[in-house]
Amino acid sequence: MDQYDNFSTFSAELCDGMLHISMHELAMNPGDFQCAHDLLQLVENLKNDSSVEVVVFTSAHPDFFLLHYFGNPKGISAGHIDSVHFTLWARLLMELAVLPQTTVAIVEDKVKGAGNGFLIACDLTIHCSNPELALLPVFMSNQIK
Repeated sequence: MDQYDNFSTFSAELCDGMLHISMHELAMNPGDFQCAHDLLQLVENLKNDSSVEVVVFTSAHPDFFLLHYFGNPKGISAGHIDSVHFTLWARLLMELAVLPQTTVAIVEDKVKGAGNGFLIACDLTIHCSNPELALLPVFMSNQIK
């Protein structure tokens, strides 16, 4: 379990083959380098860990699962992401999507922008209560009216 204890943006608890990841309130923004790095390291750790069969992602914050860049304390605006953040986040989502473990996201409320990509990368998304999925215009096609 030591390989899952040293992350600052989420906590991890392993029990009977299920790894529960609880995203900390300040870590919910994928534009945050530390959040993306921690999640990427988690994925790297999971690739060869046969003791974990299922990974469940939840949020410690009652109102949001993953945000886009709204309210980012690092100053990344909602309409801008630099190539380093984009590459890091894209790599994370691709690696998450092909993990050998079953990945489940439990969403209790809102997901914004790039957070939707995280849900798509997971094998299963469970929506509790009344979730709101908000897509930014960049993800919407002209065919959706």
